[in-house]
Amino acid sequence: MKKILALLLFISFALAAQCQEPVSDQTAVNYYSSGIEKEAQENHVGAIADFDYAISLDPKYTEAYIARGISKWDNKDLDGAWKDFDAAISIDSTSGKAYYYRGLTYFDYRYYEKACIDLYQAILLGYSDAEVAFEEYCEW
Repeated sequence: MKKILALLLFISFALAAQCQEPVSDQTAVNYYSSGIEKEAQENHVGAIADFDYAISLDPKYTEAYIARGISKWDNKDLDGAWKDFDAAISIDSTSGKAYYYRGLTYFDYRYYEKACIDLYQAILLGYSDAEVAFEEYCEW
């Protein structure tokens, strides 16, 4: 009797395991990488969707916010881009890259003083691309 119960228990667990959805091997990094590939092909909408999913899997993924912001910026969604760069800075205030891109977005808004402050902060944080933009656009 005990053997039959054990066998029935084993079979029920086996069937339950087969009924469950397969575990996905997709991670936030996988979706981020896919988004980078799509952005390189100028598929901004597809890239944004992948970055959205990466962020849903890891809400503190600074690079995904920055990449999504760049895709939105390339897609002329300045408000969305600014919010993503701002979110990245909120998560990691040492991200020179986030300050750099938020600074460029401020230029698009014609908020020149804020743009230069962000570019300067990016320089202080060691993001070298900011130096060229700062020298070109900011008079301090």
